[in-house]
Amino acid sequence: MTKLREIRLTDRLSARVASRKALAVENEDGMSTVEYAIGIVGAGCAAGMLIKFLNSDAFFQIIKNLVNFAIKKFL
Repeated sequence: MTKLREIRLTDRLSARVASRKALAVENEDGMSTVEYAIGIVGAGCAAGMLIKFLNSDAFFQIIKNLVNFAIKKFL
C-alpha cells in the first residue's frame, strides 16, 4: 500500500469508529428507558404479591395470633 492509501484508510476507519461511538451514546438513552420499564414491572409484581399475601387467611391468622399473644402477655 502506498502512504496516501494508508492515510485514507486510517481516516475512514477513524470516521467509522467516531460514528459508532456517537450511535452508542444515542442508544444509551433508550437503555435507561428499558431499565425504568423493567423496574416498574418488578415493582408492580412485588406489589401484587404483597397484596395477595395481605389478603390471605395466613396473614390474618398471624395478626390474630400476635394480638392474642400481646393481650395475654401484657394484660
